[in-house]
Amino acid sequence: MDLFCLQETALREIREETGLNVNIISGFRIVDEHPIPNKPDVMKRVIYFSAEFVNQIIKYQKEELLGAYLMTYNEAMNAFQFDSSKRILEKADIFIKHFIN
Repeated sequence: MDLFCLQETALREIREETGLNVNIISGFRIVDEHPIPNKPDVMKRVIYFSAEFVNQIIKYQKEELLGAYLMTYNEAMNAFQFDSSKRILEKADIFIKHFIN
């Protein structure tokens, strides 16, 4: 799948699951793969982008998510249980700080 299709998929999923209309910030993309528990031959592939939104309220899809929250960087780092999630957030933070400056 090409980058445009991946971004369009991400935008659609974010909109469906959080109610947010976001803009993807070009230049950040990380792919993470890990096995799915109890499915030894299945790998889950997640593609992360950096995005922004303004003046919107999260209205998460209760059928898909247990919740959706805005957090500070430190709150998110403390909430993540997997080291891979923390590494991805750290890379996103570096990217965003560079993008803003």
